Amino acid sequence: MKPNDTLHGFTVISARESAENRATLWELRHEKTGAPLYWFDNGEENKTFSVAFKTVPWDDTGVFHILEHSVLCGSRRYPVKEPFVELLKGSMNTFLNAMTFEDKTMYPVASRSEQDFLNLTGVYLDAVFCPLITENPSIFMQEGTRIDFGAETPCFNGVVFNEMKGANAPMRTQAYNRLMRLLFPDTCYGWVSGGTPEAIPTLTYEAFTQAYRTFYHPSNSILYLDGAVPLERTLELINEYLSAYEKDDTPHPIPPQTPVQSVCVTAPYQIGEAESEEKKTCITMGKLMGTYEDVTLCYALQVLGAYLFGSNFSPVKKAVMETGLAEDVVFFPPGGTKYISTMLLIVNTEEKHRDELKRVIREAALAAANGPTDTETLLAEIDKLALRVKEIDEPQGVDRAVDLLSSRLYGGDPLLYLEYDAVIEDLRRKVHSDYFPNLIRACLVDEENTAEVVLTPDKTLGKRTAEAEQRQLEAALAALTPDERQAKEAAFAAFKKWQDTPDSEEALATLPKLTLADVPPEPMHFITEQKPADGITVNFHPHRANGVTYTYLFFDCDDLAPEDLPLLSFGAKLFTELPTKRHDVQTLNKLLKRCTGRFSVAVYTAEAGRETARIRLAARCSALPRRLPDAMELLPEVLTQTVFEDKKTVGDLLAQQRDGLYRSVCSRGSFFAMQRALSFSTAELAADDLLCGLGYYRWLKDFEKDFDSRFEGFCARLREILARVCVRERMTVSLTADEFLPAFGALKEGFATGAPSAKDGMAFDLPEEPRKEAFVIPGSVSFAALGTDMRLLGTAYEGGMQVLSNILSFDYLWSEIRVHGGAYGAGCNVSGSHTLKFYTFRDPTPVRSLEVIGKTDAYLETFCEADGGIENFIISSVAGTDELLSPSGWGLTADLESLSGRTEADRILERRQMLETTRETLLGYRTLLREAFRRGSFCVIGPAEALEELDGGWTKTEL
Repeated sequence: MKPNDTLHGFTVISARESAENRATLWELRHEKTGAPLYWFDNGEENKTFSVAFKTVPWDDTGVFHILEHSVLCGSRRYPVKEPFVELLKGSMNTFLNAMTFEDKTMYPVASRSEQDFLNLTGVYLDAVFCPLITENPSIFMQEGTRIDFGAETPCFNGVVFNEMKGANAPMRTQAYNRLMRLLFPDTCYGWVSGGTPEAIPTLTYEAFTQAYRTFYHPSNSILYLDGAVPLERTLELINEYLSAYEKDDTPHPIPPQTPVQSVCVTAPYQIGEAESEEKKTCITMGKLMGTYEDVTLCYALQVLGAYLFGSNFSPVKKAVMETGLAEDVVFFPPGGTKYISTMLLIVNTEEKHRDELKRVIREAALAAANGPTDTETLLAEIDKLALRVKEIDEPQGVDRAVDLLSSRLYGGDPLLYLEYDAVIEDLRRKVHSDYFPNLIRACLVDEENTAEVVLTPDKTLGKRTAEAEQRQLEAALAALTPDERQAKEAAFAAFKKWQDTPDSEEALATLPKLTLADVPPEPMHFITEQKPADGITVNFHPHRANGVTYTYLFFDCDDLAPEDLPLLSFGAKLFTELPTKRHDVQTLNKLLKRCTGRFSVAVYTAEAGRETARIRLAARCSALPRRLPDAMELLPEVLTQTVFEDKKTVGDLLAQQRDGLYRSVCSRGSFFAMQRALSFSTAELAADDLLCGLGYYRWLKDFEKDFDSRFEGFCARLREILARVCVRERMTVSLTADEFLPAFGALKEGFATGAPSAKDGMAFDLPEEPRKEAFVIPGSVSFAALGTDMRLLGTAYEGGMQVLSNILSFDYLWSEIRVHGGAYGAGCNVSGSHTLKFYTFRDPTPVRSLEVIGKTDAYLETFCEADGGIENFIISSVAGTDELLSPSGWGLTADLESLSGRTEADRILERRQMLETTRETLLGYRTLLREAFRRGSFCVIGPAEALEELDGGWTKTEL
């Protein structure tokens, strides 16, 4: 293939070599419609297709978000209600989703299987270019919003409506949305592209379909391919759809935005009724800095944020923390849009301190700009960025599709955000000029053109918001004439009938399918080679890693006590935030950033038995090969010589950790609810709950409450634990890299000798009876979970249970809880550690959802009696156990599999059991499902109003 060649309606425009990506970027143009297509030809086994549209919102109705959901609900060639879900049931995909951004909507798919890739691409093309949305308003009612006349009293409902109730609830999201509204009054970036719960119900079906007709045209699309795609077959497939259109030159411009006059608004945000309003105000400030063309500015702001605010000892953040007037301050440049802006967020302060905090920030920034530039630290931050951009995250093809759009959507160079070397070198040169001092002044010293949002805590906002929603509903109903009301109710009845009518066998048969013959009979193999290096034995996992090395040091903690776990988890977060005996904290971090990309310390768990868990303290770092010996010198220093006695710094970090975890629980509570429910029946999850869950959160709150009296004891116990644990006899070293490097001599010298653990697993005293817990949070949606260890019910894990969980997740729970109930998500999950769990996500009716979960055994019987096959579910189950892993993830997964005692023979047996699953196998799980609901533990996290419906036997606690 060469420029000017024509293939299936496309003309080759250019071929550009990208040496640093080891790839060729081919640009093609569809002759009839002008649609551009880019192929990142890099030989990757994982093949990616994406079609994206420039979608420019003009209000907060979330029209493009609802379209993103809706076009995947049936199309001309595939007239089933949920093609997206049907694909999830029976695909080997490595990515299958769609995303709404501030100014674009993307539909990416990826698979390692060529036939699966073509199947997915074909279904997505039909979805976006031939959807049924223009002829079936029920799709809009389901995915967007509707008045639900089937409830006891009418109410608003809809998947996106409920999703955005949860998505917009976090304080930081509210701060961002309000700041963007101030910074971008003339462009689409001032609107909430996902939609707000107040505006979504105002969107009409007519406006919805008109938005589709206006924006979903090939001439307004950008097509992207990545990896070893079957090019000719793919182009032929794409041309089949595009050739039905004529070229449309309608522009969809994003207007220019000039910097705004300095402005400040104050608004409330919701907190829990039992929370104190003291020190809960949050202040955010931002500025328009430039446009996407200035890629150096984009990355310079990232460097600057880390330089001035990256840690509590960074110059500006340190100045804020020393005042004691706020708990945290963060700085970041929102990215991926036409304009480059900044956002600075001051967390947990008082409104009366606003002027003082702004003064402190301005003076600290001015001192950094006017004083001698700390070139070593700036260069260290740039070195860290240079390594981070080389690290591979999966699915990398989807990430590249997003990066290409970050410039090409606005008419820019498609490689602008895909190549980094020249930008990194430019940043290094600029360190020795006045570039960074001037940038500091522009961002933080010059107050002109600054937008500011002050969010104040409000305990009654949630109640007032619910009342306003009810008034909005009543007004909408009152505005209807009798005939219009009758028509609305008839449309709702038709919608319910459509929802309740199963897809016909003929419709389902239209979907392309893999067969079991397309499924690899054996799972992926983790290769671990034990390599001697400088007196250390290293578990080496050879894997293509783009020239980066990934190292883990694991230390056996099995002989600690469960009550030590939250202390150890918090202690792990103090490393690099405190000095060592050899280096002050600034010098230590300069050294770490010069030689590592990612560095962290955490605690990992693995199942050793239902009542015992293996616990490992792990230090992780990525490094270039030439820097690996330097990193191995620093790791022992960090783990064994950190000085913890800086009470002020530890106290600040404790408050930040507690606040961050609280906000995580409120925004993604299903993870914490599942973890909590399972913590009562299995040691591994009991440990996880104490390390990073609700048990850990409670420990943080208690420690903060009695910090002064407990601090010395905390330091003494942490030193004692680290002295016992971080010794050579307890250490396991793991390396994932392109090739083995014997660079570990410093570890032998850096760690002392000590006693190995005398225990094989930490024992937990688990309760004999299941628990029902509910935690109250501010907001309007909930998260519910049920969990148990199957061994308590007389059942051990087997591969067929993966098929069971997929059937329940994608067939029953998706339909009953997401489609009919309006929750954003729900599912069932099993694991090789014998756990079974159910969950719901952003759920308006958690009590109803738990009732649905209680009927899974009856549904399973109905499913098995029906004539539908289970082959699709087997295929997707196999795909779920062959996850696409980054190099770092590959090595860690291999290490944790080994730690849990799971062997390749176990994985092969699991694969065989999945492939041999029959209806009889599934019917054998009915008792398991019944007993799980009867004897499992429950956890619900949600607003007080939703928890009022829970019956007796529940323990309710304000989070």
